[in-house]
Amino acid sequence: MEIRKVSGECLCRYIQYSFCEYEHNKEDPHIHFVDRWGDNEKEGLETIIHTLSILRTCNKISISGAIAHATMTIANNVFDIIVVYGGDTPEKCFEYGKNIHNSLSRYVIVITKDIQDRMVDKKINGTIFNNKEPVSERGPNITNPDDRFIHCGYQNIKSCYFSATSVKNLKKQIDFLLEV
Repeated sequence: MEIRKVSGECLCRYIQYSFCEYEHNKEDPHIHFVDRWGDNEKEGLETIIHTLSILRTCNKISISGAIAHATMTIANNVFDIIVVYGGDTPEKCFEYGKNIHNSLSRYVIVITKDIQDRMVDKKINGTIFNNKEPVSERGPNITNPDDRFIHCGYQNIKSCYFSATSVKNLKKQIDFLLEV
């Protein structure tokens, strides 16, 4: 995977993007030195690697040059992928991910892993009753900036992975989960 080839500086950026409890404080350079990482940073990097590995099994993703952790292209739409962990709730992780990403023209898939590693209930997000066409076909709603964000739980992705009977089945499950 491409992530094994990135610089230490890039890995630090990955952790800054992903660790929900991280404060962007220049006085605490702990996160900027890979050799000084603790359990939180190591868990974060593992979560990113596992998530991107599962997604890469069934979709073409790119890490090089990504604004976030990775990008995925579906039906000529670019989806940025951000993996966020460490918040008290999936919603707190999701809000953190939304605040990190500042592009207004691209879709963002925010994959969350809160401290209790809970699944994200799609019913709460209202997406289970969504009768609209897939996100990749309709484009974001410009009057609703939040429409470009897709929330997915790390446990939801792992559940798809463990229940998949083939790569084709995994792709179908992941695409359904992400509404693409």
